[in-house]
Parts: sequence; structure tokens; C-alpha cells
Amino acid sequence: MAKRNLPVHLVVTTFRRGEKTYHNYLLRHTYREDGKVKNKTVANLSHLPLPVIEAIKAALSGSQGSSVNIDNLEVVQSLPHGHVAAIHATARRLGMDTLLSSAPSRERDIILAMLVQRIIEPTSKLASTRLFSTTTLSAVCDLGGLQPGEPYAALDWLYERQKRVETKLAKQHIPDGSLVLYDLSSSWVEGAHCPLAAYGHYRDRKKGVMQIEYGLITNKEGCPVAVEVFAGDTSDRTTVPSQIAKVTKEYGISDVVMVGDRGMLTGTEVDKLKDSKNISWLTAMRHDSVRAFCDDQEQPFLPLHTQEEVVAEYTDEKNYPKERIIICRNAALAKKLGNSRLEVCARLEEKLAALKKRCANPRSRCHTETGITVAADRIFHPRYAGFRRFFTIAIGEGEFSFSRDEKALSSQAMYDGIFALRTSVPAEKMDTHTVVTSYKLLTRVERRFRHIKTDLEIRPIHHWKEERVRAHVFLCMMAEYVRWHMEQDLAPMLFVDDTKDLSDTPLHAPAPSQGAREKTSTRHSPDGLPVHSFSTLMSELSTMAKTTLHLQGTPSDATFVRLTTPTPTQTKAFRLLNVTVV
Repeated sequence: MAKRNLPVHLVVTTFRRGEKTYHNYLLRHTYREDGKVKNKTVANLSHLPLPVIEAIKAALSGSQGSSVNIDNLEVVQSLPHGHVAAIHATARRLGMDTLLSSAPSRERDIILAMLVQRIIEPTSKLASTRLFSTTTLSAVCDLGGLQPGEPYAALDWLYERQKRVETKLAKQHIPDGSLVLYDLSSSWVEGAHCPLAAYGHYRDRKKGVMQIEYGLITNKEGCPVAVEVFAGDTSDRTTVPSQIAKVTKEYGISDVVMVGDRGMLTGTEVDKLKDSKNISWLTAMRHDSVRAFCDDQEQPFLPLHTQEEVVAEYTDEKNYPKERIIICRNAALAKKLGNSRLEVCARLEEKLAALKKRCANPRSRCHTETGITVAADRIFHPRYAGFRRFFTIAIGEGEFSFSRDEKALSSQAMYDGIFALRTSVPAEKMDTHTVVTSYKLLTRVERRFRHIKTDLEIRPIHHWKEERVRAHVFLCMMAEYVRWHMEQDLAPMLFVDDTKDLSDTPLHAPAPSQGAREKTSTRHSPDGLPVHSFSTLMSELSTMAKTTLHLQGTPSDATFVRLTTPTPTQTKAFRLLNVTVV
């Protein structure tokens, strides 16, 4: 699109109303675009005194006879604006304001501002009240006179609307007959006053602190739709019934396929779903169940070990009635697991050899049978507890010997790279390869969790009230919803591969497309502009500022506003987002 900029100039328009004549003084930016002359009003100067308007006109025209010097223009304020405008306009375009409330309200404006701030620079609610004024966010959301307690009241307002908002999102993004991805994660809580906080299974590697858990529902593309908070000691499988009821009853969606990992859709939960007419399911089998299934078959699974990649479907009406079992083997993964196991065994052998040497010393604590047993337990506990079965160990008074159990090692190696999926979806609706690729889509939910935890900083959670904890998690989910859509629109400018196809390689990770390889190697897109991550692109947009200028010697309210001229990168980003920055 050819575009040639022309100078900013002052335009005077005149109109009559009754017997009076009125004049409008508009500061306009005129430019050519595709051979057509277009105008953009930068500011309306009609409220300024006439001498000030004449001075501005002379300054813009560069008149030599004017006593006005461009140096007399002082910058009253200059605030980052580009990233605020991009995120806020995208949220409005997605209808986040009407999803929250059809009628404008102070609470709605505050929630939108906190949502935008969470993407720009996540921080506490109190700190947000200070940061709103460091960008144009306060002016864009009309938050003048914001008090420190208002964000907390807005969170309470948001909590009451969560179910309604999620229902609308589900109707938009989860059609009947589609996949529903569900997974659970956790984040730690500061303090001991939150009723949801409890000690449980840690997913953040932050042991010794209380936590909450939250389950996230997305569509098959990974777009967040709903989130629910649970107590920190809730087991994964007990969260499934409430999510199924939410999808079928609250959202009114029928004939969906619920996809969850092996810890989520366990045998108990699967049995509850077998009689359901609206819900089909897809999950993975536990490792012990996979081994038992393979050993129970009449025909041995030797063909699995002679191929680089295999996906085979089986049925077992005795143990798995009305189910399809898909056995997969990834030879590359099998080789990696086997080599890793041998490396660990070699390291353990070095430690066991050192222990044997110490046992020969009568003065050593490891000379007695009890001391040797304790020392051997320390070698395998806790990280390598599962590797003890690969060794034959003999302990006596002042005696210690060990050797590898090659039979146990070879038996374990037979199942390397093998995993199994089980589903109730009939073959006419989903073929074998589609079942495998559909299960792999759970990585998209995991990616949303990474963004929510690291980029949006949902943790640590400082709220004490249960309702505000739930509202805080929901606010982070809505921020991720907006960010997800922005990433889809900005994909040509980001280090993402939006063209790879998962269906061709159900077991292996898909190879990057040619376009993705070129972006990675050159660090530039085909149009020559630099490729960004999402965070660096937002930083680039933030350099577009909204500046308030004042002409010295005029009244203090005689000011006008100018926007920084966008760079080519900023122009492309706004175009992809379909945003007009004003």
C-alpha cells in the first residue's frame, strides 16, 4: 500500500447556526494513500484563544515574520501509548466490554484497565492504581480519581459475572461435536488466611508452601474459555465431574469430546462417562496399564519393536468394553529413554563401587550390615528409587556386592517409546491418527498455563478472600484470552510457526515450515522487518507516545496533543490487529 506523508496544517471550517457564525480550527494530517488524498484530524484547537491559534498556525507554517519560535513549544506530558491502544482496542474488538456488562460502568472500565495492565506489566492491584497513570491507560479507560480500594471492589463485581461470561465464550468457541481440552495446574499462595489454600501436589516446584489449583478449559485451538479454582489439596480426577456438568448443563453444549491426561480421566471417571450420550472422551493409559495390556494380548507386540514409528489399534472387550485402544511406539523416543537409563545406571554403579570400597574399611560407618543398608538406601533415594530394580545387591557384615540385572533392563527396554490411548469416540468420527493428534493438542493447554504463570504472573497469590482469589484467576484467564487472539493476528511478526501440520506426523514433533525456518535464521520476516517475541513487540509498540504540548506565554490550558509517528513495525502490527491508534 503506497502512502506518502504530507505536513500537518491548520484547517478552518465555518458554519452558521441561526444568526451566529462559528469557526472550527482543526489540526489535520493530510497524506496520500493509493493515489487518494486522505485527512486525519490530529486535534481540535477551537477551544484555544485566537492568538494562540494564530501562533500555532505560524509555527507550523514556519513563517519568518512570526515571533513564534518552535523552541517555545514545551512538552507538558509524554506517555507510552501504542501498546495500550493495541491491547485495549483488541479487547474492545473481541467484545470483552459487552461480555462483562452491556451497560457502561465504573467497574467495567477498571476491569478492562486491569486486564490491559496484566498483559503490559503484571503487578498487584494496589500497584496497578499507580501504574495506570504512567501510560495512557488511565485516560483511555477514563479512570480519573481512581482510589486504591476500587480495584478490589471491581474484582468482587467481576466474580459475580464469571459464569455468564464463560457461557458466552463457550457458545462462541466450542461448537457441538468439537474437542474440549481440559487440564489442571496450581500456584502457590502467600499467607495462611485463604480458605482455598492447602498443601497438595506441587506443579510449580515450590515445595513447603500452600497452594490453590485451577482447571482450564480451552477449545481445540487452545483458546481459553473457562477456568475454575479448587482447593490446593484437590486430586485431579475429582475435578472432572464439575467440568463435564459445566460444559453440558451450563453451556448447553452436546456431543463434545473431552480430552484429558491420564491423571485426569482415570478408570473411575471413564466408567462414569460410558453411559453418557453427550460426552465422548479421550485419554492416555498409565504405564502399568499399558504393560499389562500388552502382556495380556494373545499376539506378542514384537512388530512394534521392528518399526521406526507405528500406530496400531486394538480392542479388548473383556477389560475395556466399548473402547478403542491405540498403541503407539516412537523409536526415537525409545532410543533416547534407553540411553538415558544406561547413563543413570552407570552413575549409580560408580556410587555403589565407592560404597563397596568404604565397606572394606573396618573403621568406616559402612562396615556394619545396618550402616551398609542405610548408605545403599541413600544412593537410590529419592530420585533414583525406581532404578533399584535394575541391580542385584547383596549386603552382609562388612560385605557388599552388586551387579546389574540385565534381564530387568531388557524387560524394561521392551516398553520404551510405547504409550497407549483409550477413547470412546467411534472410528467413523475419528480415525486412528486423528485420535493421536487430538491427544497431543493438550500441549496447547500447557502453553496457556506457562503464559498465565510466567508472562501474566498469576503467582504468588496474595488475596485472602475466596471470591477474590477466584476473580483474580479469572482475570488472568481473560487476559490470556485477549493475548491468544493477539498472537494469532500477529503471527507473521512473531517467532511462531502458524503453518505446521500436526496430522502428518502423529508421533514425532512436526518439522518447522520453510517460512518458520527463514524467520529463525534471518530474524526478519519476508518484508524485511525484524521478527519479535510477543513481549518485545509490545515494548516496540510502547515507544509510540502520546505527547501534550504547550506554547509558552499562553494560558496553561492552551495545549494540544500529538502522536509519535509510527515506525514500519508499529504500522504493520496495528494493521494486523485491525487497530486505528488515536
